[in-house]
Amino acid sequence: MDVIAVKRNGRLIAMSRTLQKPESRLQGYSCHKEIHNHDLLVSGLHCQYYSIMKNNSANIEENKGVLIQKVYLYNADVMMNGRIYSVEVTPRYEPFPPLGKILEQGAVDERYFLREEDMPKWIYAKGSKHEQRLRRDGSVYWFNEGAVGFPDSLDKPSRTMLTSETQVGRTSHVVTDLQTGSLRVLTAIECERLNGFPDNWTNTGMHEKMRYFCMGNALVVNNIYRIEKLLNSDNYI
Repeated sequence: MDVIAVKRNGRLIAMSRTLQKPESRLQGYSCHKEIHNHDLLVSGLHCQYYSIMKNNSANIEENKGVLIQKVYLYNADVMMNGRIYSVEVTPRYEPFPPLGKILEQGAVDERYFLREEDMPKWIYAKGSKHEQRLRRDGSVYWFNEGAVGFPDSLDKPSRTMLTSETQVGRTSHVVTDLQTGSLRVLTAIECERLNGFPDNWTNTGMHEKMRYFCMGNALVVNNIYRIEKLLNSDNYI
């Protein structure tokens, strides 16, 4: 598989896979349509059809910096017969499983529940901020960020899970326990469910902290399954 680097202002911003079609087949043919057939993320994850808007251009260079094409870059592209074709695609809406659907129904160990002495830290981490902070050189700057849900809504999709899941901080999920109504973090099994893994997939004897770390680094199985189906299909070249 050949790839070509797409650069803007000297920085790499995209890589494209190369397809080859006989020139006789390209006459009167819209190569942009090939993006839906061959772009892994667009085809595999079911994006809607594209619309072209020429407002984002970049130069494509060979190794010695010779300009070979100027192209408008969007969020999906394919390379065919030495040229890049790029289009803008939008995700197709599909019903989402709410966060509450993956919660354990039974009793949850007390170690997962938020401790009273940690509540000020949780409230600060999850809340909005407009405060002065110091840089390393001693200069002052204003730091701003908005609030995140605290607790997380059980009727909406989860946020992105990081390797620091369950640690006191802005990115960790905090949910209302279904049995007690108290606030707690996610269990390792719930994190596995969020990524589409079977229950206790990471329960191999490793420390529980590492189970969270694994799930924070993992890809969502459902998405990878869709891409794998495309790669194995007869339509993919």
